[in-house]
Parts: sequence; structure tokens; C-alpha cells
Amino acid sequence: MGEENKNNLTEEKSESIQTEDTVKETEQPDKVKTQPEGKKEKPQKTKKERKSRKEEEALAGLSMKGRQKVLEERKEKRRKKWYIALGIVIVVLIAGLLFFDSGCLQRSLTALKVGNKSYSAAELDYYYYAGYNSYSPYATYYGLDTSKSLKEQEIYSGTTWYDYFRDNAKNTLTNVAVLIQEAEKADYSLSKEGQETVDQNLQELKDTCTENGYTVSAYLSASYGRYMNYNTYEKVVTNSQLAQEYETKVKESFDQTDKDVDNYYKEHKAELDTFEYEAYLVPVSTDSGTDADANTEEPTEEETAVAETKAKKGAKALKEAMTAGDEDKIKDLVEEYGATDYSDQAYDSFSGYDFSDWLTDEKREAGDVTSVKYETEDSDEETVLNGYYVVRFEKRYLDKSRDATFRNILVKAEAAKDEKDEAVTEEDGSTVYDYDAAKKTVEDLQKKWQKNGGDADAFADLTEKNSGDTTSSTNGGLYEDAAKDDVSDALKTWLFDETHKEGDYAILKDEDNVGYQLVYFESYSEKYHWQNVCIDALQNADYNDWYEGVAKDYKDSTTSMYHFV
Repeated sequence: MGEENKNNLTEEKSESIQTEDTVKETEQPDKVKTQPEGKKEKPQKTKKERKSRKEEEALAGLSMKGRQKVLEERKEKRRKKWYIALGIVIVVLIAGLLFFDSGCLQRSLTALKVGNKSYSAAELDYYYYAGYNSYSPYATYYGLDTSKSLKEQEIYSGTTWYDYFRDNAKNTLTNVAVLIQEAEKADYSLSKEGQETVDQNLQELKDTCTENGYTVSAYLSASYGRYMNYNTYEKVVTNSQLAQEYETKVKESFDQTDKDVDNYYKEHKAELDTFEYEAYLVPVSTDSGTDADANTEEPTEEETAVAETKAKKGAKALKEAMTAGDEDKIKDLVEEYGATDYSDQAYDSFSGYDFSDWLTDEKREAGDVTSVKYETEDSDEETVLNGYYVVRFEKRYLDKSRDATFRNILVKAEAAKDEKDEAVTEEDGSTVYDYDAAKKTVEDLQKKWQKNGGDADAFADLTEKNSGDTTSSTNGGLYEDAAKDDVSDALKTWLFDETHKEGDYAILKDEDNVGYQLVYFESYSEKYHWQNVCIDALQNADYNDWYEGVAKDYKDSTTSMYHFV
């Protein structure tokens, strides 16, 4: 081989080696396989393409009729698969809706979180409906239409009744949550008496349902919303009882000295003193007529002026009669002018009347008489004269009575019946009651009670099945630390003469409660009623300061489930 050919061969080999090394270096980083020149990789068919080819092969050689039959079978098969898939989706959706509508999510997922406690929409519903149920009997008075959606009625501008009840529910449950967590920090748990109260509450629920033919679940849903069930209700009432107990414990931990009580009295004399006075409202009475379309017609200015003049004249005459102490004249004038009696009301009631400042003036003396206009503003902010208060001051004093603890059994008097077994009425249409029959029943109960021991326990045993007092019949007829203003006139007269000792009893005719009472006295409070009022007020103030201090450490937040309250 010539020298030239050798050199050419060496160069070709070197170039070949270099090319192979270059290819290898190029292949490895990207892991790309280089196909030999002139060869192309055969593309792989997709599953869909392979299936289509297979189906086409199956049709090959078939007659037109045979091909059509196979195609129809394939079409039907695909339709069935689609229906099955759709059915599965619908079943899942229905199951989801049923699960959601069952309230499981509303009872289990968090709607409100306070501190480290979480609460469901169902728990908030308890307080929402508790608020609503307390208002609904007086709906007309508050301007609430229970037949319409609460979301469509405003209690005041920008706030609907729905917002109002839901906000109150949130605030109440937040308060419960704070107290429960503070109780846990203090290692305080529900007392035995508290648990008995809860158990009694739950038993009363079951008894009520049984007596009225309801299931517990139906009753709870009707009373506290469709998401409420027995377990949630039990949890709510237990937490509520614990919160109440701990609140009381905290309040009672604040001691008040006699000096604290005296100072509070000096600052709140008008609220704590008792006022004896005679007061009547002589109204400006105008008759509103109706037009041809039965629409109410407001009185004319002339008619209003006449009515105002008449009221002023009546007030003047009544003031003169009250100054002279002419009781017969006073009675006649009250009837003639249609005056309303506002006499001897407690401070909480009369403090909002226009004569309050005059009556509570410490310079008042027995026999002082005044006449005070009763005025308001209409929608146009114009002053409207509604009438005149005529007031005579008798006396003011600090009532030093003590609260009383007692038990009672009330036997309601039934309406008296005539020979035709029809209710007997007075001339004014009022019902006549058979008090004699009620008295006879009470006397029989007294004998039975004394035969069974004549003590508090024997008395309590008789109350549930025999007392018409629904407030006390389920707790042995017991009233603890009742004040004068808490009881009927018949009970007030007997209980608060402070001559009784434990075990004293009496049978009293009680016209306020339309029946006869068997009353068993237990004890008087250690302090006077006014002192207890002062202590309660001071403890409440201390408690409020304490609560504000601890509540700021508990952050509250709501979730999307809050929408379901």
C-alpha cells in the first residue's frame, strides 16, 4: 500500500472513531437513540386505533344486513354503558343530598369556633330558636309577622329579625364557650345537683313527647330546627348548665362588705326605696272614623283640640279632688274621663313615666299633688299631647322585709256551672269560679300531707300530681328567696309578716291565681331584701369586669357552615 493511501485510511479511521464517540457523547445526556440512516421507526397504534381496526376486521366479509345488525348491537351496548354511568352519578348525587339534608354535616362540622372549642350549626340553632320562641308569643307587640320569612323583615334599619336572632345566638354560645373553658382551667366540673337538673330536663322532654304523641326527634326538630337531635340537645343543655353554674360560682366569689352595700344604697336610693302614691292618666281621646272605603280617618285639628281641652279639664278636676282627698269624687272622675290607674308601681315600672323625677324628689311630702303632661313625638318629630298624669305622693321608705323560702300547692278553681251544666257568668260577662270546690280539694290534700308526715318531703311528694302551679310543681313546689314582688297578694300578706317559723302552713284563697293555695313555710333570708339586691348588683358589676378581662383572650370565628344557622 502506498504512503498516500495509508494516510487516507488513517484519517478515515480517525474520523470514524471521532464520529462514534461524538454520537455516544450526544446520546447519553438526552438518552436519544439515533436510528441508522435510511430507517424509520414504525409508530405504535393507540388502544382506540387497535380496537377500531379489530372492529373493522370483524365486519369484513359480512353482508350489509349482518354489518347493520352488528353495528346496532354495538350501539346498544354503548348506550347501556352510558346509562349505567349516568345512573351511578345520579345515585351518588342523591345520596349526597340525602346525607346533607339529614343534618349530619350541620351537626358535625364547625360553624363557630371560640378559643379551642368548636360548635356546629345545630348547636347555634338551639340558641337561635330559644330566642325566637321567647319573642313569638308577643310577635304582634314587636311588629314581627311569624307567617313571613324573618330574612324579609327588619327589626331596625339594616338588620333583619333573622340577623338579630342569629347574632344573639352567636353571642350567647360565645359566652357559654368562654365560661366552659374558664371552668376547665379552674378544674371545675358540673355538680351533682347540676347533673340532676340536666337529667330532669331530658326526662321532661321525653315525658312531654309521650304525653302529646310526638317522637323526641320530631319535637326537637319542631322546637329547635331540623338539624337538632337528642344527642346534640343533651350536649347543649349540659354545657349551658355548666356555664350557669360557673358564672354563679364566680359571682359569689366576690365578697361585699356592709360598707359597700350602704354606699351602693346611697347612690341608688330611688331604685331601692318603696313609693306609695296614687296616679292616673287622663287621656286625650279622639274617635277615629272611617271613610267610604273603610279606611281609618285621622281626627281633624278641631276634633283634636276639643279632646285636648276635655283632658285638661278632667286633669284639673282630678287634681282638685286628689288634693282634697275626696276619694268618691276621684272614683267618679276616673270613670268619667276614662283615666288609667298607674298607682303604687315599682321603680322599674314608673321610672319611664313623665312624673318619675317629681315623685322621686327627696323633698316630696305626703299629700303633694301634681299634674304632668304626657307627650311624645310623631313621625314628623312634632310634639303630640297624649294626656295628663295626675299624681299624689303618699310616702317613701326602705322596705326591710326578708326574702322567703316556701313550698306551695295551687288548686285551680273551675268555672261554676248552673243546672244546665253551663258556665255561670257575672253581669259584665266575666266567669264565676267555684272556689268552694277548690278549697275542699286543698283541705283533703292537707290531711293527706299531714298523714304522710307533714314535713317538706311529704309536701314535695304531693306537688307534681296535684299542683296547678307549673313553675314549681316539678321541683316539689319550692320557691327559694322569693321577694314580695314575686308572689301574689294572698301569699304576700301571709308570707312576709316575718312571724313564721319553719313548718308553718296555711290554706289561702288566691284570686290572682284563681284558686286555693296550700303553703308550707321554710325560712327567711339572713339579710334584708334590699341588701340582697345591693349585693347582687355589686357582684354583677365585679363579674362583668372579670368576664371582660378573660373574654378578650378567646378569639371567635365562623365558617361557611354558619350560613346554615
